[in-house]
Formats: sequence, structure tokens, C-alpha cells
Amino acid sequence: AASALKDLSEGAAAPNAVESVRVVEDRVYFLRDGAWVDSLYAGESTIQVRAYSEAYFDLPQVLPWLSAHLAIGDRLIVRVGDLYLEIGVEGLDVLDAATRDRLGAA
Repeated sequence: AASALKDLSEGAAAPNAVESVRVVEDRVYFLRDGAWVDSLYAGESTIQVRAYSEAYFDLPQVLPWLSAHLAIGDRLIVRVGDLYLEIGVEGLDVLDAATRDRLGAA
């Protein structure tokens, strides 16, 4: 306990809550387990896309507004209409026509 109190007095406090919140356009994201998560996300299924894959770089062609959201980190869950898109270490490497259509229609 004494050590924790000493750390706090020396400025080693927990990260500021503001560091765990990002606002991009009309969306609010919270940092949860290393991923930026859309504030409306409540565990729905997602379309997973591997960060920095061909699919990842194709996303802004399908959804031009998404570029600003992708810029906040390489682990992200973002709402696209009624769907959620999850960017992370696993997922699609290529966007097939059906996925492009789903995202474009959302």
C-alpha cells in the first residue's frame, strides 16, 4: 500500500479517462482491452477485417467516411449502418463482392 501511495504521489496515477475516449465525427469510441469500440456496440456479431490487409485498404473505397475512423488505431469496432466492422489481428484479407455489397448497403 505504501508503494502504491508513493507511486501516486510521484505522478504515476492511472491514465486519464480522456485518454480512453476518442470522438471521430459523430461517433464516440471507448478503449476496451486495447481496441477502440464504438459506444453503441453491445456485443453484436461483426464483420472482421485484418488490419493492414488488402481488405483493410479497400474499405475506404467502399466507405469513404471510414478513413478518419481507421486512423484512431489498428484495433477498432465501428458501426456501419446496422452492421459492425471489426478491425484487428484476424479477419478477411480480401473483400469479396458479397461483403462489399453488405457494407455498401448498410
